[in-house]
Amino acid sequence: MTLERARVRPSRGIRRTAVRGFVVAGLALLVAVPVFAQAAGPDYGNFGLFGLDRRGAVWIAAELHLMFAAFVLGVPMFAVVIEAMGIFGKQDRAIKP
Repeated sequence: MTLERARVRPSRGIRRTAVRGFVVAGLALLVAVPVFAQAAGPDYGNFGLFGLDRRGAVWIAAELHLMFAAFVLGVPMFAVVIEAMGIFGKQDRAIKP
């Protein structure tokens, strides 16, 4: 006994309806995209802090972030280098308070 799968094909009416639906959806998309693309975006205006615009405010925030990161990363690295110089240095005398 061999079992063969029966092929089920959609009728022509269902195919035509599906094709018409895809064509209508494609045309609607072609019409809707340019209409929505031309919509005006929100007007953000000035930032309001010391008369800065948005770019100035972002620049200040980024600069402060970079300075803080440099301090947070730089101080421990400096301390490690100074300690290594003290441990492995060839200096004979000890620093007295």
